Amino acid sequence: MVTRDTRSDVAQLLLDIRNSTARTGGITALTDPNTELFSFQNTGGQSRFFPTVRFDLNVTSKHKIENVWNYQEIHRCVDF
Repeated sequence: MVTRDTRSDVAQLLLDIRNSTARTGGITALTDPNTELFSFQNTGGQSRFFPTVRFDLNVTSKHKIENVWNYQEIHRCVDF
């Protein structure tokens, strides 16, 4: 059921979205009145880190100890 409060919540959400687009980028009206084009440029890249560790221990039946370590760093620039 749609109530007056629900409509005002949706209206406030749409207003917040519109206000957030005013800080960066630009809005272009299209021929379809239901759609607009928002264009922006990312400001920076990303850094991602992937540490992986494995440790096995079966100290009996012929003594088994195993350790595997892998660490990956990925630094990417903005992709245009």
